[in-house]
Amino acid sequence: MEDARTEASYIVLEADSERDSVSLEFKQGDGTLITFLADFKQNVKIFRALILGELERGQNQYQALCFLSRLNHNEIIPSESMARLRQQKNPRAVRLAEERRGLEQLTMATAVNLSRAGQLSAHVYNVCGEAHEAIYASQEDAKHWLDKGVEVSVFEPLPQSADVPGLQPCRVTKDLWQPC
Repeated sequence: MEDARTEASYIVLEADSERDSVSLEFKQGDGTLITFLADFKQNVKIFRALILGELERGQNQYQALCFLSRLNHNEIIPSESMARLRQQKNPRAVRLAEERRGLEQLTMATAVNLSRAGQLSAHVYNVCGEAHEAIYASQEDAKHWLDKGVEVSVFEPLPQSADVPGLQPCRVTKDLWQPC
């Protein structure tokens, strides 16, 4: 029996060759909505998670989190190729990846200022607007973008766990609602 938390309820894949982007959205069995957008013009990946809250626990209806990272050359199929695949005779055909990549763990220890994040990608405001106080990037990617001329006011380093007593690293935290 498959675990309902990993089962996707629906998947939407879109390629926009005009804006040179590819987006993927899926809803997990627990209601979490995951959005991924690859901006090929700016070489930025945007991940957004809309996580349903538990109203009976006094939580908000949902929590939005956004993560930005660098898009490396040839990491993802280009938008023009993806658009052509979608326009073929059988656009709903299931296609398998040519290669299987391992799990990638990133430490997102830098906050991103939504009002200035348009310097990274024109898509950030639309995708991450609901996560205005919860947009993150890795220190390595922030340094890369700063070296490329992005203003320093876009980023704010977050306190490290050593700076905040009692916090565990996120990779060892078992409770998803626990600060880390």
